[in-house]
Amino acid sequence: SSGINAEYGGCQATLIYTAFLLSNSSWCQFRRQDTVAVVYCATHKSLTLGIPMLKILYSGDPNLSLITIPLLIYHPCQILLGGLLAPKLRQWMLNDKPLPL
Repeated sequence: SSGINAEYGGCQATLIYTAFLLSNSSWCQFRRQDTVAVVYCATHKSLTLGIPMLKILYSGDPNLSLITIPLLIYHPCQILLGGLLAPKLRQWMLNDKPLPL
């Protein structure tokens, strides 16, 4: 179970870092506030969106509860990583210094 959590956490961290790099690149020309919005909005999906979508896609499937397990693990990883990154992103947004990753 802890290996699965670590795998989802690593996947989420990779997605967040990729969203940050792409939105912070010179060709996007986003402001820092926009980059923070991209980091959170592009990588975060919630249970309120995922569960209904899974119910539609897998309606009548007796394994629906098993299919939802990755989402149930992924969502807390998002919340944890988002909370850990918030102070660093706030500091980066308010300063003109590069973000120390």
